[in-house]
Amino acid sequence: MAQTKGKQGYVLESVIINSSRMLEPVDIAGVVSDMEIFEHIDLPYITGQIAFIDTLRLYDRIDIQGAEFCTVTFRNSEAEGAFVEHRFVIDKIITNKKANEQTDLVMLHLVEDILFLSNLKNVNKCYQGGPSEIITKIAEDWLDYEVEEIYSDVFQKKMKVIVPNLTPVDAMTWIKNRGTTTEGFPTYLFSSFTQNKLVYADLKTMIEAEPINKTSPFIHGPTDHDLEKSSFRLVPIKEYSIENAEDMYGLIADGLISAEHHFIDTHNFTDYACNHNIIDDVIGNMIESKIRNQEPVMASNFTFNDVELQNQKSRTITQISSAGAYDDGTNRYVSYDEDENTGHKKKVASRSLKKLLRKSPITIRLDGMGFINSEGHYTTGNVIRILFSANRPMDLGDLKLDLKKSGDYLIYGAKHSFAGNRYQIHLNCVKLTNYTDDNPLKVIG
Repeated sequence: MAQTKGKQGYVLESVIINSSRMLEPVDIAGVVSDMEIFEHIDLPYITGQIAFIDTLRLYDRIDIQGAEFCTVTFRNSEAEGAFVEHRFVIDKIITNKKANEQTDLVMLHLVEDILFLSNLKNVNKCYQGGPSEIITKIAEDWLDYEVEEIYSDVFQKKMKVIVPNLTPVDAMTWIKNRGTTTEGFPTYLFSSFTQNKLVYADLKTMIEAEPINKTSPFIHGPTDHDLEKSSFRLVPIKEYSIENAEDMYGLIADGLISAEHHFIDTHNFTDYACNHNIIDDVIGNMIESKIRNQEPVMASNFTFNDVELQNQKSRTITQISSAGAYDDGTNRYVSYDEDENTGHKKKVASRSLKKLLRKSPITIRLDGMGFINSEGHYTTGNVIRILFSANRPMDLGDLKLDLKKSGDYLIYGAKHSFAGNRYQIHLNCVKLTNYTDDNPLKVIG
């Protein structure tokens, strides 16, 4: 029976537990008290946890042992026919506690079915082609899963690799880590809760997209100012937090601000040296020309002992970059780490962008209305517009934006929380740029 959860716009249709050991599936939706689903841009799978109240010997009779399927189905109560169904596997029991003499509180941990299936398989096979081709082939061969490709271009030549005894998910992640665009933007592989597929996308394509909430920005702070005269619908942010932000020290320590990187080609006895400068190689060439009317989160005018940070040469990092493993004289394929100096420089730029992206994180909590929609994917990898009112006296009149916290953010991770009659979503967001104008009408107009 469908469980209507209040006025938050969702219906928990079913939570069906099934396995080859069971005579028939069991729907526990009626006793579910809480559920959380987690998405992350760095992970090609989804996880979750579910709590239920056991007063009918469910734990006893189902005999959960950690390999049962759990299929959850949600429906958007505001949109006819908007169903989201996702199949998980119960991989472990988090806890089982007595609430009283007749009642247990059971909490289960869930992993997406493709992750559990992947854990049962060992890939030791040769693949050839570009990163996206190999990832798609592995997903089809081993997981029977679709990969949607969203990228502008991929710099790498066709590779030939032997996957070294990895699970399919680990193998796809290994190949994904090798991919960059021609401008050095990294690539990501992640799973979609609403679409039941993997998405392979590059950072450039994602951050250049228009915000999905362009006409209904999320806002924290007063909204009863000049914005009322606009045609925009403002969506209030319930809560936000900023933690572990602006870690410049870590960027320096990893050699991603300024360093000398060496890639040793053991086949040709060549040392490819790359002098990395984050301002010249990343900020100047990529970010400033790509993001609309905004400035990078990484400033270029920090100096120590009269030398700018990006010119300090703080590290010398050397790594082996094997080449020639598949050299048959035709130059058709390169091995996994094989590249020339330009390609190695893009590797370093990609690493810098990945960590720079996490320099200014923020987590916001919103009502989840609209995020359950089988017609599209609206979480990880999408850009959202977030506005914060500046800290200033209210009697000054018009609303001004906090330029440090406001911005167009990329959704890096999402937690869907279903508890009682409430559906809320926590979005972990990151950005590469800040606004340059504190007038909200100019920003969202």
